[in-house]
Amino acid sequence: LDAKWPREIGAKSASVAKLPPRPAPLPKPDAAPPAPKPVLVKAEPPPRPVVIQPVADEPVTEAAKPAKPARELKIKPELPQGAPRARVEKNLPRFMLNEDAPVEKAPSIGPETAKRLEAVGVRTIADLLAAAPDEKQQQIGARHISAQTIRDWQSQALLACTVPGLRSREAQALVACGVRDADDLVAGDAEHLVEAIASWGLSDEGSRAWGSAPAPSVDDVATWIERAKRSEKRTVAA
Repeated sequence: LDAKWPREIGAKSASVAKLPPRPAPLPKPDAAPPAPKPVLVKAEPPPRPVVIQPVADEPVTEAAKPAKPARELKIKPELPQGAPRARVEKNLPRFMLNEDAPVEKAPSIGPETAKRLEAVGVRTIADLLAAAPDEKQQQIGARHISAQTIRDWQSQALLACTVPGLRSREAQALVACGVRDADDLVAGDAEHLVEAIASWGLSDEGSRAWGSAPAPSVDDVATWIERAKRSEKRTVAA
């Protein structure tokens, strides 16, 4: 910047005034100043905008379904204390009488009575069940064998044929207490029946028929009722 212009050569050089220093050249208009070196700054991602949408009724998925209530255990109600309890039997006992048996095997019918019945055509249990009581009473002609007596014999035989395990004396006791068939037994009450049987057993007829066997308990009678309910012959007849 302190450089001086060279002197003019010639005669007039001494009289020529000093020229001002030459100005610095102006920058070119199209030349841009050098750009500063960029500094890398880690920019944080802008926060995501919160969009509030209206709540719509969404279908209930499997996960959202209310849990099913636990399966309730079906508990068999306990019988009240002292109530009759039938004997638990997986298999029913056999029938003590069948229709093909001779009439002498029927309850209340002994050898002498069987001969009277055979004389009028009643030879088997099936014949006894099919007999007409009034007609057979007239044919037999015995004062102690009435039509009602024959009806009782029929009911006793029918019970022994349709209630599994029912013995002759038990069939006689039930008929004496008004039970005529298996349906009557099913509809009966064990406690009432055992009381009626006990009263009948004190009579002359009951003591002869029952003999020295122990009296039935209320549980025994409840077992008879349960067997009658499960009887296959009673179901077929119904």
